[in-house]
Amino acid sequence: MAALVTGGVFTGLALKDFSDIEHKYDRGKESQGKTYAALQWVGYCVGGAAIVTAVILLATGRDAPKSVALAPTVGPGISGAALSGSF
Repeated sequence: MAALVTGGVFTGLALKDFSDIEHKYDRGKESQGKTYAALQWVGYCVGGAAIVTAVILLATGRDAPKSVALAPTVGPGISGAALSGSF
């Protein structure tokens, strides 16, 4: 749920930056807006994956994994998340 909220926050920040550059162009604001736009999708994808995982675990009647780790991965031209767990 927190990841979905994070995606929403970054959506708001991206929209604000893009709105600002419509009035006065600023290369830094455009770059920042594009970064926020990318991060919003990371938040939405992580949140969606967590919901799908929870539904599958509940539907199959299995216990949740003993440990789960989710780590963001960000690099030049790439962003994503790594999910690992032990059973």
